[in-house]
Amino acid sequence: MPVERTKGNGSYAPLSATYYRDDALLSVSEGAELLYVRGLAFCAEAVSDGFISDRQLVAVVGIRLRSVARRAEELCQVELWSHVTGGYVVRSWLKWNRSADDIGRYKRNDRERKASAKRALTCEDADLERVVPVGIPPESGRNPSGVRSDSSSQSTTKHNTAQHSTEVLPSPSPNGTTPVPVVESLIQRAGRLTKGYTDDEPMSSFVAIRGIVKKAINAKHGDAEIISALERLARDGRGVTTETLRIELQGLPAQRSQPKRSTTDERVMAGLTLAAMYEKQEQEEEWNAQKQLKS
Repeated sequence: MPVERTKGNGSYAPLSATYYRDDALLSVSEGAELLYVRGLAFCAEAVSDGFISDRQLVAVVGIRLRSVARRAEELCQVELWSHVTGGYVVRSWLKWNRSADDIGRYKRNDRERKASAKRALTCEDADLERVVPVGIPPESGRNPSGVRSDSSSQSTTKHNTAQHSTEVLPSPSPNGTTPVPVVESLIQRAGRLTKGYTDDEPMSSFVAIRGIVKKAINAKHGDAEIISALERLARDGRGVTTETLRIELQGLPAQRSQPKRSTTDERVMAGLTLAAMYEKQEQEEEWNAQKQLKS
């Protein structure tokens, strides 16, 4: 069976460094303590306000653990957990953790803030496209043709990560004329648009999506079109591929595939299978032990 590696940047459950000295935990078994810590991790990941259903207890929290019900009862006896209809509740969960409603409001406000920043960025891009270079006058005495040489002064571009914006930094001009604004390269523009999406979807691949966005830019789609298409894909829970982005940009009906079974459902099914297997093993061991006693 392959080992499942956990990924970073996930949910976290606050746990004091001195939790193991708590009188309640000192009075329960080692197995009950492990179940308690697992329960904290599960509630943080599931955003369940500290609730663990009977099915989740066996199939997810207590997976590969024996006598899960007995361990849960130990935690209830010392009031670390409370037994409720359909499952258990971790005591004082909402005292140390934000509720599901608070987390939902925080994420909604964060999305609105990022969307506002994207809209402001789109306006700045439109202004940049209307800028007419006003460098060395075409009929000046120094440069009658108006063509700048490679040895002329250069402008530099600085990327502001916090605002996802491009700031033009003029360099001194030897003749005192106004420098030419810097225009983003294709990869810079694609990276800027991609970063707005990957900030909202941290599990996505920046490099892969940037390549797809570059194709959209080459197809003469504007920043506002691409940003709106990426937002719709993220909102609908659809991945960014060349085909899905093309469909969104062209306004075609979304080709929705059959819903896939969630990772949580797969873990529940795997947990139920393992629980049944361990229960069968325990029954066989008990039967063999009784058989040996009779013989």
